[in-house]
Amino acid sequence: MVVIHKQDDADAACFELSGELTVACAGTLHDELLRLLETHPRLRLDLSQVAELDSSAVQILLWAQREAACRDSTLLLESFAPAVTEVVQLLNLKRVLVDSGVSV
Repeated sequence: MVVIHKQDDADAACFELSGELTVACAGTLHDELLRLLETHPRLRLDLSQVAELDSSAVQILLWAQREAACRDSTLLLESFAPAVTEVVQLLNLKRVLVDSGVSV
């Protein structure tokens, strides 16, 4: 299940995604990220509490990065949990995410 908690940050709106980001919650994840992109021009997503990540969630995160760019907004993914790092490395997406301001 996707759980999004807002955290205060002076530079950008900061949210934490936690739990399992899988096909079971893909629709919810997409809708939540769209809502956040519509209301926050500078957005940071903390992925340190993600327990599981599958390819559907990766697709949605990549979509969200493109959507932010189309809106002239900023979306940074940060603090990858081991499950996130494993999938990013397995799918060879480190360069894509690093180029977007993400450190793995």
